Amino acid sequence: MIRAVIFDMDGLIVETESLQSKAYEQIIREHGKEPVFEENGLVHKVGIRGDEAWKIVLNKHQLTADIEKLREKKRSIVLQLLENDIKPMPGLIDLLDLLKRESIPIALGTGSTKAVATKILESLRIFHYFSVLVTGDEVKKGKPDPECFVRASERLGVLPQDCLVLEDAEPGVIAAKRIGMKVVAVPTLYTKDQDFSKADKMVDSLERVNWSMIASL
Repeated sequence: MIRAVIFDMDGLIVETESLQSKAYEQIIREHGKEPVFEENGLVHKVGIRGDEAWKIVLNKHQLTADIEKLREKKRSIVLQLLENDIKPMPGLIDLLDLLKRESIPIALGTGSTKAVATKILESLRIFHYFSVLVTGDEVKKGKPDPECFVRASERLGVLPQDCLVLEDAEPGVIAAKRIGMKVVAVPTLYTKDQDFSKADKMVDSLERVNWSMIASL
C-alpha cells in the first residue's frame, strides 16, 4: 500500500532541462569552447546529479576546471533564468491536491541544489505541499544511486516498499527500484527515448496519475 509519494523535480514538476542546458552553454562558451549537444538537443545528460553531469560535460568539451566553482556559477545562472515566469507541468497541482486530500505525505527527491529547488517550489507556490526535501547538495551520490530516495524514505518515516516515486528519467527509475519503491515514469521530450522498462507504470502526463492508479500499486 502506498503511504507516501516522492516527486523528482526537473522535468517532472517543472520543465527546467532547457534552462539547465542554457546555463551549461553559457559557461562552456565563457571557456572558449562551442557546446556539443546530445541527440535530444541538450548539452547535459538528463537525470544525473551535478558533479557527475559536469564530469561528462568537461570530458566531452575537453575542459579542465574546478567542478565546485562551475556548480556555483551554473546555479547562479539558473536562478537568474528562473526569474522569468515558470509554470507547473500539466496535472501537477491537481495531483498534489489529491494527495493532500488523501493525507499522503509528499517528499521531493532531486539532484538540484536546495537553493534552486526552494526557488522553484516557492515560485510555483507549492512549497507547503512538501513535508520533506532531499536535494543534490546533501547526498554523496546522485541517481541512479538510491541515496536520495533512502533519505527521503527515512525522513518520511515510511518504508521504501510503501513509497511511490514519480520520475521522468531512467536514472531516477533505477534508483527507486533498487530499494523496492514503486515507480510511475512520466517521460518528457528529453527523456522519451530512455529505458523505462523497470517502472511499474508509465504515463505521458501527471494528468494521468489518479488515486485508482496509486491504490493499485
